[in-house]
Amino acid sequence: MTGSEDLKYAYYDGDDWNTETVDSEGNTGVRPSIDIDSNGYPHISYYDYSNGNLKYAYYDGSEWHKLSVDTDGDVGNHSSIYLDGLGHPHISYYDATNGNLKYAWYGYNLGIELISFSGKYKNDGHIILDWLIENNEDEELVGFNIYRREINNLKHHNVDTSDNTFISRADDMWVKVNSDLIQGTNPYSYTDRGVEKGNLYEYKLEVVWEDKESENLGATKVTTDSGLSSSFGIMSLYPNPCSNVTNCLLNVVDDGEVVIEIYDISGRRVAERTIEVKRPGELPVEIMTENLMDGVYIILARSEELASSARILVRH
Repeated sequence: MTGSEDLKYAYYDGDDWNTETVDSEGNTGVRPSIDIDSNGYPHISYYDYSNGNLKYAYYDGSEWHKLSVDTDGDVGNHSSIYLDGLGHPHISYYDATNGNLKYAWYGYNLGIELISFSGKYKNDGHIILDWLIENNEDEELVGFNIYRREINNLKHHNVDTSDNTFISRADDMWVKVNSDLIQGTNPYSYTDRGVEKGNLYEYKLEVVWEDKESENLGATKVTTDSGLSSSFGIMSLYPNPCSNVTNCLLNVVDDGEVVIEIYDISGRRVAERTIEVKRPGELPVEIMTENLMDGVYIILARSEELASSARILVRH
């Protein structure tokens, strides 16, 4: 080992590379793995060589947080991190003491499942969002919040490279749509009148419980073109993580065949399905995952020369 032996993070703002020191406590930062959450913030798993521990660091928009995940023996080398649909980290890593592969994950066990979450643009200038849940939690939910951001503007966002402004500004793109908690009966619906024609928007759905705890349930994308969206792609996967089945909502721009393939993290194709599309538009597809081993997979949808992919976590 040579150099400062620190964990560092680098990002490109469109003009220059910017670097930060994340962890400088001992000889750390060995063989890191990174994923980015829905706000554009980095989450990193890495090996603390000095102590033989698995560590995890994440940026919340203002500062870095560092946690020791596993300290039982010589653990944490060769880690790989994945953030699920709720933003919870899942880490696979090597236990050198016992010669085992280990898995760590963090997140609330909410007892609530998002069955569907979709939106549709109406020509009078608003978007109707609909969602269906299954709630097995004893504690009652008190309502929902919806956040929106304009996808079109993400790559054109102005960047200030001083003081981590680039990272912190990513969160400013999410705007809370509702002023009061959204309540009602299942299935739920909400109308967003603050949109403009010709844009692509992403929405994320947050549930709020009686004790004021809240968690993101999922996300969906909606275009405000008067006609069909010109963008082929996977709009949402729910539930994610999943067990035996996940529901994939596709936006299809032409009739014909759509091929859906599933790949494991080694790049090996483990499943394939062809669907005949008779009418362009939103297409719900049920994808069976009951025969897949626990782990992270890539869902790839292809239509002629167009393709879209998304990650999913299978956990039985």
